[in-house]
Amino acid sequence: MNNISKVSREEFLLEFENIFDETPIASLSLSTNYKDLDEWSSLIVLSIIAHFEEKFSIVIAPKTIYDNETFNELYNSISQA
Repeated sequence: MNNISKVSREEFLLEFENIFDETPIASLSLSTNYKDLDEWSSLIVLSIIAHFEEKFSIVIAPKTIYDNETFNELYNSISQA
């Protein structure tokens, strides 16, 4: 089972403050399309992968990030992996 079950959706969202560091966390919600954020790039994808693997031992494939659009969709996809 993926370790995402140890992280609530709200905690998951808050972790993106460390990744999208130029975007105010208050402007993010579970329904935010992360690909629409100004900071979105392939480097952000690598940062997401590294952050969650290092902090929570959660392995996220790049395809999972690219195949989803909102933080909620991403959380759901990781939960089902």
